[in-house]
Amino acid sequence: MELLLGSFYSFSPQGRIQAFATLSKQQVAALAANAVHTNSTAFKTSAGYGYQPVLGSPIVSELLRKYLSDLRPRAVYASGNPSLDSDTSAAFLKFKYVK
Repeated sequence: MELLLGSFYSFSPQGRIQAFATLSKQQVAALAANAVHTNSTAFKTSAGYGYQPVLGSPIVSELLRKYLSDLRPRAVYASGNPSLDSDTSAAFLKFKYVK
């Protein structure tokens, strides 16, 4: 996750981190597939601006694909909440590992 977040700051800087943080699984999958951009409508000034573009890059796309295929499914499984696996659920999940 540190590498993924660092890649967003380094290779595709965003105007607002909230736009990135509130993307759905479906939006992140689209960003991973096309490496260009997606739009977020969940941020503080969305009423005035409508949407916030979230930019991608080839490096970000590769890391997002790895996150969606390996890391996120493990967090969903560990949560015990299969509804988190829907396309409209939040892409980035909070997870606390307990041994």
